[in-house]
Amino acid sequence: MRVVSSMDGAGSAFYVDGVEVARCPIVAPESMSAQCRQLMMGNNCVEQEIC
Repeated sequence: MRVVSSMDGAGSAFYVDGVEVARCPIVAPESMSAQCRQLMMGNNCVEQEIC
């Protein structure tokens, strides 16, 4: 389950069986932790640099 706050900069919290497993702030993908990148973008997103 993903819970998204309506407050700017609040980000998302991820829970498994009612226990919070990650809290991910709204930041650029290159600034995210690997866990937050996986949770927020999933396995199907290919990161690429656009010039």
